[in-house]
Amino acid sequence: MIEKKYKRTALRSPMNSQFIYSWDKKVLRSRTFNISQGGILLEAIPNVEVGDVIPIMMELPKIPIFANFKEQDIFNLDPLKFNRDIIRLKIEVVRIHEGPISFDKSIVAQMGGKFFKSSENLVNEINNYVDSYKKNVVFLLNLIADLGQGKKQMPLLSHIAYLLGYQIKDSISLLRQKVLHDYQSLEDF
Repeated sequence: MIEKKYKRTALRSPMNSQFIYSWDKKVLRSRTFNISQGGILLEAIPNVEVGDVIPIMMELPKIPIFANFKEQDIFNLDPLKFNRDIIRLKIEVVRIHEGPISFDKSIVAQMGGKFFKSSENLVNEINNYVDSYKKNVVFLLNLIADLGQGKKQMPLLSHIAYLLGYQIKDSISLLRQKVLHDYQSLEDF
């Protein structure tokens, strides 16, 4: 039997954002790809090795649950205006690899880091983010399914996709694949 080297231990949610970090006496900026209760997937930092501990700072958006809003109120939402927590933490690098970012064809150097001595408050904030994202992904999948039943929800679907960080220019089929892929990462295991 072949054993996996890396097994996910927590639900993860996409988080296409930026973070700043301190390394080699410099403060620089890079990108995040996803986050979970246990750690984060980031764009790899040069000259970092597995086992290194890196201080980072990033925004954690407080995404509202769209199903709780009236349709017109959803159209008034802007992801740049979501409340945010600024979190400061340390991560221990547990893996470095090159791979595609979701359905993007470009290969990017990535590193996975587990949170180093994270507080209970930080874990709760991340759990709230992941839980909100999961509920919104289910809401978006339902809108996509409704399209197949002839319901005219395309403007709402497009706006919610935008609020969650998906490319609106994608075909509905590709958008559905991306959202389903993310949903699988959000399912209980």
